[in-house]
Amino acid sequence: MVQASPISKPQDLFGRGKQLAELCGDAQYYRTSNGYGLNNNAWGAGSATGGSQCTWFQALTKKGVAWRSTWEWQGGEGMVKSYPYAGKVFTPKIIDKFTTMGSYLAWSYDNEDIVADVAYDLFSNSDPKGGTTNGEFEVMIWLAAYGGARPISESGSPVASPKIEGYTWDLYDGYNGDMHVYSFVVKDGPIRKFGADVKKFYTWLAQNKAFPIASQYLMTFQAGTEPFKGYRTTFSVGEFNAILS
Repeated sequence: MVQASPISKPQDLFGRGKQLAELCGDAQYYRTSNGYGLNNNAWGAGSATGGSQCTWFQALTKKGVAWRSTWEWQGGEGMVKSYPYAGKVFTPKIIDKFTTMGSYLAWSYDNEDIVADVAYDLFSNSDPKGGTTNGEFEVMIWLAAYGGARPISESGSPVASPKIEGYTWDLYDGYNGDMHVYSFVVKDGPIRKFGADVKKFYTWLAQNKAFPIASQYLMTFQAGTEPFKGYRTTFSVGEFNAILS
């Protein structure tokens, strides 16, 4: 990982001053007592010419977690440097067998002069033992796109603009290696407080894009931010929860 000046603890934008865990290693992970995992996840740091990142677990909330990540990345134009996230820990399950995938995310950025997105990231696989670092399908739900950040796309243009959970989304379709990636990018964002049944995105894909929800196991349910580049900024999450049933 390419290092700049050390990252100090960020401002307390949500009034939670206590740091329960500090994650500064590229893949440093922390599991909470209420069934969530946090990862600093600086997987693309090698494409940067300079920068660093740390993530902090702040608090347990009534149904989820509060956390934040401070980062600064330079160079590597158009390349994602990391995806610091919180994710629900669960046993893989066929997507069609879920009744709901309820979730809530409240977040903020203290500096928006950046290239980054804020997104849910969900992997699925036909093999329930396929692992949680990739899949046959990836579904992303972008709540914000800063500085011209764009999703993976074969054509560079939306293939549909569905209305789901009260918002209109541009749907991009592409591949990351062998993994088929669908990205729903909100048209009128950012959405800084988002509550939804995420299964409705899969239902739409099944009805309109022949997505195989009866044979795909949901492997991950994560929410976080993808930095491309920018000077020091803090991404703060006052609440992230996921109720999968």
